[in-house]
Amino acid sequence: MEVRTAGFLPGQIVTAVAGRETGCRFMILSLDERFLYLADGKKRTADRPKAKNPSHVRPFSGPGARNILPPGSVPTDEMIRQAIKAIDEES
Repeated sequence: MEVRTAGFLPGQIVTAVAGRETGCRFMILSLDERFLYLADGKKRTADRPKAKNPSHVRPFSGPGARNILPPGSVPTDEMIRQAIKAIDEES
């Protein structure tokens, strides 16, 4: 089976380009060979992430694009909201 999530990392901010969340930003919490598990800290919380096909998101590459999660850490909803807000303010 082909790994479709190659190139994505936990902690990375992505923008949805398909589905009802088109244009919304999310943080990748985890991933497997088929799906990215995303949260925005509001509707999609860290304890209930959305499974999304990697072809339906694009990595955020604007100002402030960075991986804010230290390896092995689990972000809180507040951390996710702050990271997305900081990127929205910088772009």
